[in-house]
Amino acid sequence: MNDFPKSQVLNPSRKTSSSLIGKAMDYHPESSVIKGILVVEHDNELRQGLVEALGSGGYDCCGAPSVRGARTLLWSGGIDLVICDIALPDMDGLRFMVSVKDELPDLDFIIMTSPEGDYVDSEIVDAGAADYLAKPIKPDAVIARVRRIERDRRKVLDLGRTNRELSVAMEGLKESSRAKGDFLARMSHEIRTPLSSIMGYTDILFDTCLAPEQTDYVTNIKKSCDVLLGIVNDVLDFSRVESGEIGLDPIEFDPEVLCFECLEMVRTQVDTSRVELLCRICDCVPGCVRADPNRFRQVLLNLLGNAAKFTVNGVIELSLKVKEKTKTGIVLCASVRDTGSGIPTAALGVIFKPFQQVVRGRIAKGLRGMGLGLSICRKIARRMGGNITVESREGEGSVFTFSSRVEPVEKQNIVQIQPVKPAGLRVLLVVSTLAFGAMVSRELKAAGLVVDLVLNSRDALSPFDGTHLAAACHDVGLIDLKGGEHPRGMVAKIRRLTLACPELPLIACANPGPGVAEIFQQAGFDGFLPKPVQPRKLVAMIAGVLGMTVNQSVGMGSRVTTTKLITTHLLAEQAKRSAAILLVDDNPVNQRMATIMLSKAGYKVTSADNGRQTLELCRSSKERFDLILMDIFMPEMDGFETTRQIRALEGDSGVRVPIVAFTANVLPLFKERCLVAGMDDFLTKPFRREDIFAAVKKWVV
Repeated sequence: MNDFPKSQVLNPSRKTSSSLIGKAMDYHPESSVIKGILVVEHDNELRQGLVEALGSGGYDCCGAPSVRGARTLLWSGGIDLVICDIALPDMDGLRFMVSVKDELPDLDFIIMTSPEGDYVDSEIVDAGAADYLAKPIKPDAVIARVRRIERDRRKVLDLGRTNRELSVAMEGLKESSRAKGDFLARMSHEIRTPLSSIMGYTDILFDTCLAPEQTDYVTNIKKSCDVLLGIVNDVLDFSRVESGEIGLDPIEFDPEVLCFECLEMVRTQVDTSRVELLCRICDCVPGCVRADPNRFRQVLLNLLGNAAKFTVNGVIELSLKVKEKTKTGIVLCASVRDTGSGIPTAALGVIFKPFQQVVRGRIAKGLRGMGLGLSICRKIARRMGGNITVESREGEGSVFTFSSRVEPVEKQNIVQIQPVKPAGLRVLLVVSTLAFGAMVSRELKAAGLVVDLVLNSRDALSPFDGTHLAAACHDVGLIDLKGGEHPRGMVAKIRRLTLACPELPLIACANPGPGVAEIFQQAGFDGFLPKPVQPRKLVAMIAGVLGMTVNQSVGMGSRVTTTKLITTHLLAEQAKRSAAILLVDDNPVNQRMATIMLSKAGYKVTSADNGRQTLELCRSSKERFDLILMDIFMPEMDGFETTRQIRALEGDSGVRVPIVAFTANVLPLFKERCLVAGMDDFLTKPFRREDIFAAVKKWVV
């Protein structure tokens, strides 16, 4: 027998002295998340007892003796919980539950079982029941189960409400972040446009005849522009890093070429007469990898720039090697070593934190910024699957190590260093530092050359192996001129040292500068190789001075005589004379600035104010343009539409003019829009003179 009074009529408001009903009345139904309960039980007495007890507790209860009646009540609505017998006359209770939950997944079930039932408890729960009760049923057990399900439901509802509130708050934060990012991007754009003109005209002003006092003023203007540009870049990058919007644009590039480009860009920041710039590329580094070269370059330039700030004597060395190989790629490891002032041990833990600056000795006085560079670079490195670490000792220098995960490109069409023929050419290498000598010797020997290394001291030239070089016959001499000695005097020294080769061709290796090539030619040198030395240019220079190509066999005594100094720029200068550039910019100040820059460099420049003029020139010009520099935001027709129409004009002709966008917008999505429109590259305002020259050299020269 069940513990319920016999009753044929449900009366939820009926008073009772039962302790169960008393406790039920203490419950506040307005706080309940279960309003309607359906009891499905073929035993009339048990069904009526459950309906009465739950009704007294404040629930709207109804009952059904079979599945058919239960379905009718369910589809009428208002039911939140079903208490169902497992053995019903027209269907198994568990099967009924499963069929209902397919259509009403949020409906909860309590299954009533009998000792002789066909299911074990775990099967009932696994089928989807919220709970189960074993017969005979006790009233307080039913109430307890309902209360527990209510509590669980309330938690779910509260959690859902909290999640919705969090979603709203998160969307608000995202909107705030987007607004902040848009504001910074707009401000960056507005600052970059006039700054581009200031920096450009400052570079042009340097080429004019200036008095010493004027030169000092212009130099300070240029330094201030560089600081301002660095701050603008850092603030925008930091905002994008913090909001997680900084992305990577993986493409194929040569890491060795990138390293030398970075050194070349930093060269102007150091006193090259006192600081040696070196670059070591391990043979195991692939000639072509897939990663984001712009981010890779950004990190290297930051580390090299810091080294340049704090090094007044000694060496700044960039080395690149493979740290790790995996199935999916490799980890490249770039180290920047300097012999600067070093970092105090106590400061090593804070240099990567935002807005933190460490003054490294007296050298750092007057050097100020936002203190964001290293913080941003470390985040970028980690985004690239690597990291940045530092080792330093105050007074001795620092080593910053940057690692990045890249994907090697298998089928490479990379020009490798080829042995100069005939094999066994003998090179006299005169160096000012052992570090430079070791690096160049390694590259020359890799190219199949025999090297005699000589150290240029203040007093004399000293062969390393102690041999008397006057009796040796060399094919070419490579002379490191670090400064402090006149080139003509160095030539005289070399001639005395190489008596057996009175007409030995000599190549000067020195830092580039105004008029240095002419000085070396007048001193008697046959070639000039600028620092930092790239292996490919080194071998090509030796071959050029000897009057042969890298792969050409030239016998002794067949050297071609020339009165012109062979330089790495000789071929590039020839290309400039025939290069036609179309410059498109609606800003007359910026247009004139870029035109002057390019014209002074030897390029033929045609300008246009907007997209329509550009299309007319492309259609009517008798001369084909070799490069188009395209502004984006212009009246009448913007750069995107202009580019699309140019590509349509080209059609299937097989002729595709490189188009380089230059704009003050630096957001990644904007760059993607440029590439999708058909542009080939992207130059950010404000650009330095060397930036625009590098872009032209990449696509034309």
